[in-house]
Amino acid sequence: MGVGVEGWDGGGNLIFSTDWIVSRYLGQFTIPQNPQTGSFVDANLSLGTPWWYPLRGMVGPGGINITPRIRVSGTTLSWDWQQIYSTWRFETIVLYGVYTQ
Repeated sequence: MGVGVEGWDGGGNLIFSTDWIVSRYLGQFTIPQNPQTGSFVDANLSLGTPWWYPLRGMVGPGGINITPRIRVSGTTLSWDWQQIYSTWRFETIVLYGVYTQ
């Protein structure tokens, strides 16, 4: 058990403890249909383990969800559409942040 702050609800249930992993939302960005690739730098990505969540993709042939590939290296978040036809691409909003402990 961690040492520090813990919180309970009115029923006595533990709802927060310092040894839990907490998510920190850093922002959002929009990936356009074109160009094929892109990236940006956010120094806050170094504060924990990065996560991202695309809000909109497109369901293509065979029910496949089409979203760009997203990667993080250090403080750089990059994306690419791989070999997805431009007519199957849709502008995609992506939320991102870090997990901290």
